[in-house]
Amino acid sequence: MKKEIWIGLGAIACAGAIVGGVMIKNNDFNFIKDHEEEDYSDKIEALWKDELKDKNKYSFCLGEMEINSNHADSALGFYGKINYTSKEVSVYDKEKDKIYIMSRQSDYSYDGVIKQMLGGTMKLDVPVTERGKLAETYTKNEMPIRLDYSNNFITSDPDVKNKQWAVVTIGEDVSSGMPHHGCAGTYSLDNKVGADMLVGGQQVIISRECNEGLMGAKYDGSFEYQCNEISYDQAMEMLDKSKTTEQLQNSKNKEVFENDEGRDIEDAVGDANTTVTTLTSDDLKKAIEEMKKEMEIQANQREN
Repeated sequence: MKKEIWIGLGAIACAGAIVGGVMIKNNDFNFIKDHEEEDYSDKIEALWKDELKDKNKYSFCLGEMEINSNHADSALGFYGKINYTSKEVSVYDKEKDKIYIMSRQSDYSYDGVIKQMLGGTMKLDVPVTERGKLAETYTKNEMPIRLDYSNNFITSDPDVKNKQWAVVTIGEDVSSGMPHHGCAGTYSLDNKVGADMLVGGQQVIISRECNEGLMGAKYDGSFEYQCNEISYDQAMEMLDKSKTTEQLQNSKNKEVFENDEGRDIEDAVGDANTTVTTLTSDDLKKAIEEMKKEMEIQANQREN
């Protein structure tokens, strides 16, 4: 092997390299690489958003799901009440004939007991509470399916990226866990006149009573879903604001999420023409400013 090749290989293997007379360390390379990947993702997302402008292929709606259900698991001794809501920015792909979730903000609560036996004779009810708030946005290839017209079903609780998003309190023990579904699985669509209001107008409305079992647990309650048409501009605005909420959630800024005001995607499901106004609380503004300051500090540290 030529000497020049050996020298080249040695330079690549070095912990640092000199570029343009400036020493760049490995962590600097990682910083550059991360930003290149981030820029690449941004370009892909921008192209996707531009593609979504085609009204012949796509339309948008603001979705709202609610599950209210009783839960019983006699094997584990769990008995409780579930309330689970989700507000979603959704896109209808006319070619695939499916409604996908672009972003969602979910709110979950469970109140119940675990029934335990002491000494084989005395029953003890241990209180159980579960609470969870989740904000997620999705790239083109991540979007969960909410409604599949081509296969004639709606999913009650599409999969999420963060599985352990509930805070579970059993007695005095606190841990993270997965929420109970409330109404499990999928439901067939009803195309009869006067039944499900499906895509084709400005509104989708689907309602089901759920009385079913999943992995030994039984659920008895209701599943409600509706999605009201919104414009492309409204969808993109809400999607961007949902990303901000997700970033704040992932930064574990508790101050923001102690205040519910203004965090939901939008309470305008009943009126598609309602102006979008979300994420306007003082807590959120303060959190954004703190994030900016942290980014500036990190950038100065890298420079030094």
